[in-house]
Amino acid sequence: METMDAAERRWKRAMDIRQQYARAQVMSLIDQQMAQDMMVEVWVDASSLGSSDYYADLPGVPAMFRDVPSLYQPWRDGWNRSAGLDEMAECISCNDGTGNPCFIHDR
Repeated sequence: METMDAAERRWKRAMDIRQQYARAQVMSLIDQQMAQDMMVEVWVDASSLGSSDYYADLPGVPAMFRDVPSLYQPWRDGWNRSAGLDEMAECISCNDGTGNPCFIHDR
């Protein structure tokens, strides 16, 4: 069996998350609380994918998330959070030995 590259892993994870989202939507017709719990998991997974995509240098939101704000926004949040952490890691003021972020990154 061949190993998957980063783009293939991304596609598979995005498809899994999109399927989780669809199951949560169906569950909302049956049990609102369970659907809400399922959506929290979807949001966490979408955010995690955004972070992974940032570090894998995979550009842009996955195609299957573009038309679903409930998937797009957490993905974007994960991407932005990782970009911010990278920026802080390179910031001289944030790395001055005090352990405190600079005034720009202290948000």
